Amino acid sequence: MESKFYQNWHLAKTDSEYRVTEFEWSIIRFYEAFSRWVTTTGSVLTDADIKFSEHLILHVIRMQNRPKSSATIARMINRDDIPNIQYSLRKLESAKLIRKTKEKAGKIFSYSVTEAGRKDRVDAGKIADQVQRELRASIEQALYTAQAMGESVVPFNTAGAVRVRERDGLWGALESGVITSAMAEAGFEYRARFEAAGAEQLGSQLGRVGEGMVKASSSHGATARGLFRAYAGVQVTTAEAHVLTADPTQRALTVLRAVAGEGRTIRSLGQGGNARAANGKALAVALPIVARSLTETGGLRIRAA
Repeated sequence: MESKFYQNWHLAKTDSEYRVTEFEWSIIRFYEAFSRWVTTTGSVLTDADIKFSEHLILHVIRMQNRPKSSATIARMINRDDIPNIQYSLRKLESAKLIRKTKEKAGKIFSYSVTEAGRKDRVDAGKIADQVQRELRASIEQALYTAQAMGESVVPFNTAGAVRVRERDGLWGALESGVITSAMAEAGFEYRARFEAAGAEQLGSQLGRVGEGMVKASSSHGATARGLFRAYAGVQVTTAEAHVLTADPTQRALTVLRAVAGEGRTIRSLGQGGNARAANGKALAVALPIVARSLTETGGLRIRAA
């Protein structure tokens, strides 16, 4: 990301600091996503109030089918808060997922999974396997669709991953030099509002711009979502009106909605070389206008719930 987007950020002042901070934020966000995934799938398997860290502890105890002490568990998951681990162990024991036994030599207690805990972990593995199969099927279908549409599917790394080069129109336009990074950023800002104002949620390879500030479970969640949707609609309408004024032929507006709003590729809008070139120029005309318009109407800050 360009350094201008980090202006006045207390965590980063130099390019190297920007990169380190972005990496740190990535770790934090991945951790939170993984935590939600583990907790959500775990809630399907047991009625007990088991938190993310307790699911991890239960998996560790189940590993290699050997009883483990609290110190061993702490070492395996790189934790040093033994009292908190012991509290989690008591919760798991109360839920009848583990049992505590005293070692023959010494005063150390070890923990092993019960039949209920063993079944819980086996079922968790089955759910994970089912999700992985469904994801693989979805990816295979996406690649098949991309190839059928004439999009380029190329190797990404030696592990077998592939990349659909033009799956996202803005990303493809940026890579091919049709638009600049600043234009692409404006395009993704427009898309965030375009999605929020409409019923469909597109999403893109570069992620969503909006971040939730009001939880859906909040009593004010519906009101906040309604306000955000209305405000996003005003921003989209204003930006599109400016684009239409600059290009009364409506080509720029059409390309903007298709590529920046819906994620379609420029190629999908016209097969001929002249048509693609004209559409690329139209997109390059529209995006700077959108950037200025969103800046002008950016006084109110409401984030999607």
